[in-house]
Amino acid sequence: MPTRPLRVLLVDDNETFLEILTRFLLENHGGEFVVVGTAGGNAAALAQAKALQPQVILLDFDLPAGQGLALIRDLRSVLPQVSIVAMTLQAPVVYDYCRRVALTDGADDLILKNVLITELLPCVQRAVQARQPPNDVPVT
Repeated sequence: MPTRPLRVLLVDDNETFLEILTRFLLENHGGEFVVVGTAGGNAAALAQAKALQPQVILLDFDLPAGQGLALIRDLRSVLPQVSIVAMTLQAPVVYDYCRRVALTDGADDLILKNVLITELLPCVQRAVQARQPPNDVPVT
Protein backbone atom coordinates (compact mmCIF):
# COMPACT_ATOMS: atom_id res chain seq x y z
CA MET A 1 0.00 0.00 0.00
CA PRO A 2 1.40 3.47 -0.83
CA THR A 3 2.52 5.75 1.94
CA ARG A 4 0.24 8.53 3.12
CA PRO A 5 -0.04 11.34 2.44
CA LEU A 6 0.13 10.85 -1.32
CA ARG A 7 2.49 13.24 -3.10
CA VAL A 8 0.45 15.11 -5.73
CA LEU A 9 1.43 17.33 -8.66
CA LEU A 10 -1.33 19.58 -10.02
CA VAL A 11 -1.34 20.73 -13.66
CA ASP A 12 -3.77 23.29 -15.04
CA ASP A 13 -3.40 26.44 -17.15
CA ASN A 14 -5.82 28.29 -14.85
CA GLU A 15 -3.88 29.63 -11.85
CA THR A 16 -7.06 30.34 -9.90
CA PHE A 17 -8.21 26.74 -10.31
CA LEU A 18 -4.78 25.51 -9.15
CA GLU A 19 -5.07 27.63 -6.01
CA ILE A 20 -8.63 26.45 -5.33
CA LEU A 21 -7.73 22.78 -5.90
CA THR A 22 -4.64 23.05 -3.70
CA ARG A 23 -6.67 24.61 -0.90
CA PHE A 24 -9.46 22.03 -1.35
CA LEU A 25 -7.02 19.12 -1.09
CA LEU A 26 -5.28 20.50 1.98
CA GLU A 27 -8.42 21.58 3.82
CA ASN A 28 -10.56 18.55 3.03
CA HIS A 29 -8.08 15.77 2.47
CA GLY A 30 -4.93 16.96 4.27
CA GLY A 31 -4.28 13.52 5.67
CA GLU A 32 -4.52 11.94 2.23
CA PHE A 33 -2.61 14.39 0.01
CA VAL A 34 0.32 16.76 0.03
CA VAL A 35 0.65 19.04 -2.99
CA VAL A 36 4.33 18.90 -3.94
CA GLY A 37 4.02 21.23 -6.93
CA THR A 38 1.87 22.95 -9.49
CA ALA A 39 2.43 23.63 -13.18
CA GLY A 40 0.62 25.59 -15.84
CA GLY A 41 1.82 23.73 -18.92
CA ASN A 42 3.56 20.72 -20.35
CA ALA A 43 7.22 21.69 -20.05
CA ALA A 44 6.89 22.75 -16.41
CA ALA A 45 4.77 19.69 -15.61
CA LEU A 46 7.31 17.28 -17.10
CA ALA A 47 10.22 18.97 -15.35
CA GLN A 48 8.43 18.98 -11.99
CA ALA A 49 7.22 15.40 -12.39
CA LYS A 50 10.78 14.20 -13.02
CA ALA A 51 12.22 16.26 -10.16
CA LEU A 52 9.49 15.76 -7.54
CA GLN A 53 8.51 12.14 -8.31
CA PRO A 54 4.85 12.51 -7.30
CA GLN A 55 2.68 9.46 -6.73
CA VAL A 56 -0.34 11.14 -8.33
CA ILE A 57 -0.69 13.74 -11.07
CA LEU A 58 -3.99 15.59 -11.43
CA LEU A 59 -4.00 17.33 -14.78
CA ASP A 60 -6.27 19.36 -16.97
CA PHE A 61 -7.40 17.24 -19.92
CA ASP A 62 -8.39 20.45 -21.70
CA LEU A 63 -5.01 22.18 -21.79
CA PRO A 64 -4.77 24.43 -24.89
CA ALA A 65 -4.03 22.93 -28.31
CA GLY A 66 -4.51 19.32 -27.17
CA GLN A 67 -1.56 19.55 -24.79
CA GLY A 68 -3.42 17.57 -22.12
CA LEU A 69 -3.32 14.38 -24.18
CA ALA A 70 0.28 14.97 -25.19
CA LEU A 71 1.20 15.50 -21.54
CA ILE A 72 -0.52 12.27 -20.49
CA ARG A 73 1.52 10.34 -23.08
CA ASP A 74 4.77 12.08 -22.12
CA LEU A 75 4.23 11.54 -18.40
CA ARG A 76 3.36 7.89 -18.90
CA SER A 77 6.57 7.33 -20.88
CA VAL A 78 8.85 8.89 -18.25
CA LEU A 79 6.96 7.88 -15.08
CA PRO A 80 5.13 4.62 -15.83
CA GLN A 81 4.30 4.01 -12.17
CA VAL A 82 2.62 7.39 -11.48
CA SER A 83 -1.16 7.54 -11.16
CA ILE A 84 -2.58 10.06 -13.65
CA VAL A 85 -6.08 11.43 -13.18
CA ALA A 86 -7.21 13.87 -15.86
CA MET A 87 -9.87 16.47 -15.11
CA THR A 88 -12.27 18.12 -17.55
CA LEU A 89 -15.12 20.57 -17.86
CA GLN A 90 -16.42 18.83 -20.98
CA ALA A 91 -20.17 18.43 -21.26
CA PRO A 92 -21.46 15.07 -20.04
CA VAL A 93 -22.57 14.34 -23.61
CA VAL A 94 -18.91 14.03 -24.74
CA TYR A 95 -17.49 12.82 -21.42
CA ASP A 96 -17.51 9.11 -22.34
CA TYR A 97 -15.61 9.81 -25.56
CA CYS A 98 -13.07 12.02 -23.77
CA ARG A 99 -12.63 9.39 -21.04
CA ARG A 100 -11.90 6.67 -23.62
CA VAL A 101 -9.34 8.91 -25.32
CA ALA A 102 -7.68 9.80 -22.00
CA LEU A 103 -7.50 6.14 -20.92
CA THR A 104 -6.14 5.10 -24.32
CA ASP A 105 -3.39 7.71 -24.02
CA GLY A 106 -2.34 6.52 -20.56
CA ALA A 107 -4.49 8.23 -17.93
CA ASP A 108 -5.85 6.09 -15.13
CA ASP A 109 -9.13 8.00 -15.13
CA LEU A 110 -10.93 11.15 -16.25
CA ILE A 111 -13.12 13.05 -13.81
CA LEU A 112 -15.47 15.97 -14.35
CA LYS A 113 -14.28 19.07 -12.51
CA ASN A 114 -17.80 19.80 -11.30
CA VAL A 115 -17.85 16.59 -9.19
CA LEU A 116 -14.38 16.90 -7.66
CA ILE A 117 -15.83 17.61 -4.23
CA THR A 118 -17.52 14.21 -4.00
CA GLU A 119 -15.62 12.06 -6.49
CA LEU A 120 -11.95 13.12 -6.37
CA LEU A 121 -10.82 11.07 -3.38
CA PRO A 122 -12.44 7.79 -4.53
CA CYS A 123 -11.16 8.37 -8.07
CA VAL A 124 -7.57 8.93 -6.91
CA GLN A 125 -7.75 5.95 -4.55
CA ARG A 126 -8.85 3.69 -7.43
CA ALA A 127 -6.09 5.04 -9.68
CA VAL A 128 -3.40 4.51 -7.03
CA GLN A 129 -4.67 1.03 -6.21
CA ALA A 130 -4.61 0.09 -9.90
CA ARG A 131 -0.90 1.01 -10.08
CA GLN A 132 0.03 -1.12 -7.05
CA PRO A 133 1.65 -4.49 -7.69
CA PRO A 134 -0.44 -7.44 -6.57
CA ASN A 135 0.40 -8.73 -3.09
CA ASP A 136 0.32 -12.37 -4.13
CA VAL A 137 3.11 -12.19 -6.72
CA PRO A 138 5.80 -14.71 -5.74
CA VAL A 139 9.24 -13.28 -5.13
CA THR A 140 11.88 -14.94 -7.30
